[in-house]
Formats: sequence, structure tokens, C-alpha cells
Amino acid sequence: MLLLFLFGGCVSGPEPYTSDHASLIFESGGVYLSLSPERDIQLAAALTGNIGFAPEDLMGLLEQTERVDAIFFPRNDGSLDFHVLMRGSYPRLFAVLGLKKDPLWNKKSGQSYTWWEQEETGLQIFFAGRDLVGLSRGGIEDLLCRLTSPPRQDIPPTAKKRLEGRPLGLYASKPTAVEGASNLFRHIETFWMSFDNTAGEEEVYFINAEYLLTEPRIARSLYFMLRLELLTGLRQRDAGLDLRELMRDDPVEVSRKRVVLKDYPVSLDRLTWFFSTVFPLAAPVLD
Repeated sequence: MLLLFLFGGCVSGPEPYTSDHASLIFESGGVYLSLSPERDIQLAAALTGNIGFAPEDLMGLLEQTERVDAIFFPRNDGSLDFHVLMRGSYPRLFAVLGLKKDPLWNKKSGQSYTWWEQEETGLQIFFAGRDLVGLSRGGIEDLLCRLTSPPRQDIPPTAKKRLEGRPLGLYASKPTAVEGASNLFRHIETFWMSFDNTAGEEEVYFINAEYLLTEPRIARSLYFMLRLELLTGLRQRDAGLDLRELMRDDPVEVSRKRVVLKDYPVSLDRLTWFFSTVFPLAAPVLD
């Protein structure tokens, strides 16, 4: 188990250009996620389970993590490229010893920094400062460059505010469509989604989201599709709420080019279905 050795001393490495890690890794075309394992470790594990760690190792990492900022780029072959920055408390001495003891992890060197790479999964990892771990598949050197350079793009302040303090937040600008997704999702200009479980329902999340589409007619079509699918989902699995009231109040609204989802309840075991329905561009993250 890698993480039994992974975290226990201090780390020297590149200092981030800014503490706003979202601005360092965000990029149009990808799906940005912010996670708070301190608030909900099970939800964080569900959304990071596809990055290449064994489940028990991933939980060991998340238990020492305060915040996760990630950008995912789903590919048509079902694979994922990603950059992940995890902020917490991570020691280095035992980290290096643990990686050296695992024959599948190889130390690599670039122009300025070193990192480790898992030869079977392609997962790459580096340690920066005393409280930061970086993970990547598809470009660790690019992530290191982003870490020490001014932000190339950023998430709009209004979107950031909507995601703050939530167990999970998502944002995308012109996200890349994946094979099999409805053509309607190919017309997204921007998208944000936030999860909340403050209503006291155990393992039930109340989700708000907003799509900005390219045209009003596309927004109207997406509205009808989402309304049908989401109400059907409530019929199939009662989340403990008043189904008739939800149907009467309609969990989806449309206004010109915007489609809004408000306080839709989803349990943890229905996340894969939910994402495949409302935002299939992020569904590979859960596969």
C-alpha cells in the first residue's frame, strides 16, 4: 500500500504563484472540480476514484487533504487526462522512501523539477512545499509550469462564489464533447454546478446548476430533455422528498439561453446516473 509510506515529513519544491489554485489549472475545454474532503470524504473519493490510486490508498490521501482543485479532459476512448492539486499536510521523507520501495514508481527529472511516475497507470506525482501534492496524467511538466507561472485563464468571480464552501463544485467553459453525449451538450458556452447537503438528509445532496447555451432553441430542447429525465429519475427512486411537490415546482427552468437546475436531490449511489443525465461530459470521471 503506497500511502502507508507516502506521507510523513516535509517537502521542498516549487512554490505556487498564487494560493488560488483554481486559476492555475483552469482551462477552457476541460471540466474543473473543486472538492472539500474535510466536508465530505465519501463524495471526494467518488469524484477522484478514476485518477489511478487503489481505493484504500486514495482514502489515505484524502484523509490528509483539505481541498482538491482538478481539471479533467475526458477522451473519446474513455480515458482521462487531468491535472490535480491537493492541499493538506504531506511529509516528504517517507513519501520518497515509499515510492522508492514500489518497483512500479520511477523517478523522473525535467529541466527544473523531479517527479514520480507509475509505469502501469501513467499517473505522475510531485510534492511542492509542505502542503501541496500535484497529480497528472498527460503532462506533469505542464502542471509544474502552471504552478509557477501567472494564470493563463481563470474562472469568473461570480462562478467561483457559487462554488465556494461546497463539498463539490464544477465549472466548464466550452467543454469538449465526448462521443455518445447528446448533441445538445455540444452547444454549452459555460456550465456550473454545486452540491450541498446542509438540509440534513443523510447521503442526499441538493444540486444547483446553470447552463448557458449558444441559442434559445437549444436551451429549450435541453430543458425538456432534462425535465423528463430528472422527473423520471425521481419516480424510479424516491429520495425521501415530496415527489408531487417537486413535480409541481419543476426542478428545471429555462430563460432564453439559460437552463437552471434548482435543489435537485441525488443520493451518493446515484451519482453516475445523475452525471450521465445532466452533464455526460463529466461522466467519465466517475467510470
